[in-house]
Amino acid sequence: MQFYKPLLFLVLAAVALRFFSFFPSVIDHDESTYIVIGKALLDGQTYFVDVADTKPVGIFLVYAFFEWLTGNSIFLIRLLTAVWVGLTAFVLFLISVRAYGREAGAQIGWSAGIMYLFLTSIWTFFGLSPNTELFFNLFNVLAVWMAWKQTATWRYGLAGILLGLGFVIKYVTLFDAAALGFFVMWITWRDKQPFLPLFFRLAALGAGIALPFLTVTGYYYAIGELGTLWHYTFKVTGSYPVDKVWWKTARFLIDLPLRFFPLTIMAVYSFREPVQEEKDFHRFLVLWILFDMIVIALPGKFFFHYFIQVMPAFSLLAAGFYHPAKQKIRWLRNWPRKWAVGVLAGLSLITVIVQKIEIFDKPDYPRQVAGYLRPLLSDNDRIYTGNYHHILYFLLRKQSPTPYVHSSLLWEPHHADALDVDLAEETKKIMKQRPKYVLMREKYPENALSEAILDRYRPVHSFEDEVTLYELKNDAGAE
Repeated sequence: MQFYKPLLFLVLAAVALRFFSFFPSVIDHDESTYIVIGKALLDGQTYFVDVADTKPVGIFLVYAFFEWLTGNSIFLIRLLTAVWVGLTAFVLFLISVRAYGREAGAQIGWSAGIMYLFLTSIWTFFGLSPNTELFFNLFNVLAVWMAWKQTATWRYGLAGILLGLGFVIKYVTLFDAAALGFFVMWITWRDKQPFLPLFFRLAALGAGIALPFLTVTGYYYAIGELGTLWHYTFKVTGSYPVDKVWWKTARFLIDLPLRFFPLTIMAVYSFREPVQEEKDFHRFLVLWILFDMIVIALPGKFFFHYFIQVMPAFSLLAAGFYHPAKQKIRWLRNWPRKWAVGVLAGLSLITVIVQKIEIFDKPDYPRQVAGYLRPLLSDNDRIYTGNYHHILYFLLRKQSPTPYVHSSLLWEPHHADALDVDLAEETKKIMKQRPKYVLMREKYPENALSEAILDRYRPVHSFEDEVTLYELKNDAGAE
């Protein structure tokens, strides 16, 4: 089978479907944090020590690699993200071929890959905005492809390493690993296979998963910052308030199957005519979706990008609708090729047009602010973006005067409390560096940081984005 055709098509389709998202400086503030901290790592700073966020180090290493490749171009970083998404869709094709065989698997694999591209390209916070889920999904699906229907222990070790790479991007991938491990155990028990080979496979899987995190731990131990790693990994993660109301959680979880209802119908219908070779695969996909839904519900936060984690398994399950051996409503599956191409082209065109209107055509205020500031700054001048877009550090090639790059970490009390930040002390550290300019939105919290800014800085310019530029007063002292 020639695999280069689906590889090339799915990667190019991902680029085309996301093209108008390559241009704005900000789609999502989390991505801005990845970009800024990735640049800081390239400049020799240490994560959790010189710059900090609440996420594991993996995502920032990915962005540091992208920025090293692209020369710090947001356009090219987003292009590489689209290629990453296309590669994930291609691995879904490979999984389908392995699960169903070459003939049926190719047909189902094309469908699964295309479904994944549309799922992650329609709404901003369901995948169009680059988030951690888009990146660890590739490692998760590679791990499934590596281990599915395989008996060699080394394959499970390599699958574990892939899952471990996903784990250091976001810890929730442990549930994807658990789904794979439990299913392998169930198959062994059901088929009355020998226990010892299972033990070695699971041991290899577990060791592989642990290896990337142990490598990170070893690095922080070597530089004498193991306590810092432990603080952010365990204390900070466990300090965030959880406000769980069962009916709100249930309403949140049902959003995905309702929002993508046509695919949900296809996923349900794929069980109507079970084909022998797909029964175990479908059981695994259901288990995979169930485990992902559990970890999505656990934090008690309703962020739609969490659903990206489910999309590979959801796409594979819905694509089972196109198995050529299924006879019912065959007319719906077997459209003439020109009809299918026309529908896909129409959906793609609508997606791209809406994306252009919603993202590309809107004013890029952070770039406008950066354009205003650039001629006012010398190489040695510092800025503090306050509670405004921190992508300005990247656009102006400036370092943040505080390790807490994401503005919410200092400006929102629940973040500062979870991080155990002394806001008064952090304010003193920022003021001591005497940033020449500070930005604050017109609506800002009244706290020690805003009071210090208003005391030492004077407003000099207002922008359309409801943000004001403050300049350091000549007589302002440092603390």
